[in-house]
Amino acid sequence: MADLQKIKRELARPFKQLARNFFLPARRVGGSLRRIRYDANRKKNIRVTEGVQAAGREIAVLLIYQPQGVLESTYFTLSYLAEQGVSTIVVSNAPLADDDRERLAANSCLVIERPNVGYDFGGYREGILTVLERRLQPEALYVLNDSIWFPLRSDSDTIEQCREASEDVFGLKANILRKRRGCRSILHSFFYRFSAKVVASTTFCDYWKNMALINHKPTVIEEFEFKLAEHFRHHGFTVGSVINPSKVTEYLTNLRDGEKLRQILRYQMKTFPSQSAFIQNMLDQDSLGLPVNKQIPDAIQSHGIFTVTYTLHPWISQALGSNFVKKSNPSDMKAKRVEIRRLGLHRSYHPTVRDEIERWDTLSDRQH
Repeated sequence: MADLQKIKRELARPFKQLARNFFLPARRVGGSLRRIRYDANRKKNIRVTEGVQAAGREIAVLLIYQPQGVLESTYFTLSYLAEQGVSTIVVSNAPLADDDRERLAANSCLVIERPNVGYDFGGYREGILTVLERRLQPEALYVLNDSIWFPLRSDSDTIEQCREASEDVFGLKANILRKRRGCRSILHSFFYRFSAKVVASTTFCDYWKNMALINHKPTVIEEFEFKLAEHFRHHGFTVGSVINPSKVTEYLTNLRDGEKLRQILRYQMKTFPSQSAFIQNMLDQDSLGLPVNKQIPDAIQSHGIFTVTYTLHPWISQALGSNFVKKSNPSDMKAKRVEIRRLGLHRSYHPTVRDEIERWDTLSDRQH
């Protein structure tokens, strides 16, 4: 079955590439025209509510899309950021109920409601332009969305890790994106930290001011999520993350618990069926005397296993300091939540997060 799916993907690849090459220029032009129209009517189309917080030395832009009501975990995120000394601008890509608007304002410095134009990056842009227009000069600017439970615990040290990181642009996780024309590192768009140096630069201002508002999610991912790190690196800024394939390699190579490592590999086989044959060969070699952990560096380098870091086995994520879980519904994300629950790892999470994770995959009113 896995081989049949691979054949189908390979047969479909040239047609998808042809469609992408045909539509991408039009979507870019359309996105630029949409941005011009949006900016011309921006003040009329957005609703701004001043919050209780004062804008502090560090600011977060939190993008939410919760048309059926704001989740309790969102208020936990706001509480955590406030405790860390971070003031938050909430941007909602959907209209808010009066009680949610009031409660969000009580836990933030600003609440902005806008049309869902440009998906998450359109919402990020709105919050960032507000920071720039109000001439705020944060020492750090965090940009995140509600597609993740973050943090998982009240004592999360993620913000402290961001403060200690020397890189100009910093994220929670980085992947290696493999293309026929080579590989490049990407930062996942659910969390960024930009340094004061970046925020004060014309590069940063121009990037967000001139951003096309594209209403096609795969193109948004391709044009912005996949290219943001590369864009700022090209302009001389350094890029880093809490978790990346190099750290995964180091952890797995040094893992001495053979059974634990084999369980991780079997989980990887279920999550990525296309890698099953290669991983099974690794396990066979292990039984013949070549320890799996000694095969890991070459496996990552040659076959790209474990380079999609947000789908890592929960044991790896936990060991490397991950403080988030994705809410999205693809099978690999569901599998990770199932594994978290099976291992009981969620029992150590904050009660609000724990309760939502326990119910998430059975809820009929999920918002992600």
